[in-house]
Amino acid sequence: MEVVFNKPPPFLANTPAAMTISTTDLRPGIPEEDSILDRKRAAIPIDRLFINFSLCVSLTVLGLLLWLGFVIFQQAAPAIGQYGLGFLFNQEWDVNNLVFGALPYIYGTLVSSAIALSFAVPIGLAVAILTSEDFLPIWMRDPIVFLIELIASIPA
Repeated sequence: MEVVFNKPPPFLANTPAAMTISTTDLRPGIPEEDSILDRKRAAIPIDRLFINFSLCVSLTVLGLLLWLGFVIFQQAAPAIGQYGLGFLFNQEWDVNNLVFGALPYIYGTLVSSAIALSFAVPIGLAVAILTSEDFLPIWMRDPIVFLIELIASIPA
């Protein structure tokens, strides 16, 4: 497979604009029409080691996530068995009668998150566009970028 740019005019024939890029030059030892399996077989040993290590780590994370869900469900099963899942949709919270409704807390969390996102998304997009494009001179943009990165490094 060869990527060819538009043909330049004759007077530019020997300039970089007339050059072609061959993907086979960038990946020696790998055929032009290849699949992911072909790439994995042709990869150098350190690449195969990294691919297998990444696969093991991702499968471990998936296994931990499933195990965590199982343990949480196992620990919550007695409470769900006694009170049912109705507490998710009940508004009443009466400790003396053992009636616990989580709906106001769930609703409050969703509303406060929506309000926070309604402020954060426009401001974040505006700052990202302002600092990544050439709207400001460099002498003004660099300190703003530094402050934004400094604020981003502080844990919430």
